[in-house]
Formats: sequence, structure tokens, C-alpha cells
Amino acid sequence: AKIFHALINGEDKASSYYKMICLNAGAGFYASGKATSIDEGRSMAEELLASGAVAEKFQKSRRSYARCTA
Repeated sequence: AKIFHALINGEDKASSYYKMICLNAGAGFYASGKATSIDEGRSMAEELLASGAVAEKFQKSRRSYARCTA
């Protein structure tokens, strides 16, 4: 959990975890047609992490799940 939060909060941009997450997301963006290459998709993933969009989406999902289980 500590590593995950460091990644989505932009506190870790140098580890192999960060590189793996961005590359995997890049491949997903490419496979879905949202990027023209894996490298472009990787850049998109880096931007989403840096902007806080990933952390925001995670928190929104977490709040939504909490309401469903209450």
C-alpha cells in the first residue's frame, strides 16, 4: 500500500515500479487505440500520474465503494 500511494501521489518517479506502471499503462493505451504507440501511451500515463488525476480517481472510487458497503 505504501508503494502504491507513493506512485499515485507523485512521490516516486524513479523506481522500477513507476517505470513498469507507466509502460504497462502505455501498452494498454496503445492496445485500446488511445495512443499511436506504446511510448506515447507511456507519456500519457506519466502525465496522468503527475497531474494527480490517478490519485483523484482512486479516492473517488474508494469513496464510492465505501458508500456501497455501508
